[in-house]
Amino acid sequence: AAITCNPVVDAVTKGLRAGERDFGVTVNQILCCMTWRPDWADDVVNLAHERRRDGPCRVVGIDIAAGEQHFDEVGHRRLFEPHYAAFRKAKRLGVNVTLHAGEVGDPCNVKKAVEAYGAKRIGHGYGVVQDEALMRDMSRRNVHFEI
Repeated sequence: AAITCNPVVDAVTKGLRAGERDFGVTVNQILCCMTWRPDWADDVVNLAHERRRDGPCRVVGIDIAAGEQHFDEVGHRRLFEPHYAAFRKAKRLGVNVTLHAGEVGDPCNVKKAVEAYGAKRIGHGYGVVQDEALMRDMSRRNVHFEI
């Protein structure tokens, strides 16, 4: 039988809640879409929206991990379209957006993540140092980088 998102998130949440209880820490979750599974993107956004108030260990946002090919709307249209549509939906629903960008791909993916996908936080984004104007722009916009 296929594994669906809900039981996976339920199991992870149960473990996180035990960790909070046992170790006195506070934990929230960011659910990740996977670049090469665009068919999951809408379900991840829906689940994040449903679980946004389900604390402790609530879902505080979404991300896309495992590559940056989803930014390529020409060369990887089948990856781009479902992810982009899901992230537009997330924005309408008020779901926070984090994106891995500029880590292994073009630094301009950082700009796409912020402007097109609505990211307020960038996973890694090391490539931004290759473009001083982009780095200043991201700083001016107060975009958070996870380093």
